[in-house]
Amino acid sequence: ADVRIVAEGSAADLKRRIPGEQVVLGFDGPATLDAAVVVLASPAAVVDRDRGTVQVATDGTPAAVKDLA
Repeated sequence: ADVRIVAEGSAADLKRRIPGEQVVLGFDGPATLDAAVVVLASPAAVVDRDRGTVQVATDGTPAAVKDLA
């Protein structure tokens, strides 16, 4: 059977990178999507170029969501 590693790190590191709360940000074109990826600079961000979205982990507090703006 083929095995593929999808994430590496300690348990604490993985929990920090892949928490339970996520925010999905949508963009109107590739240029704004690329600019957002640069500004966010999050190694845990999930970029979906087909949909024009970036999924970012957050702790779910209003302050954390506001910091994404």
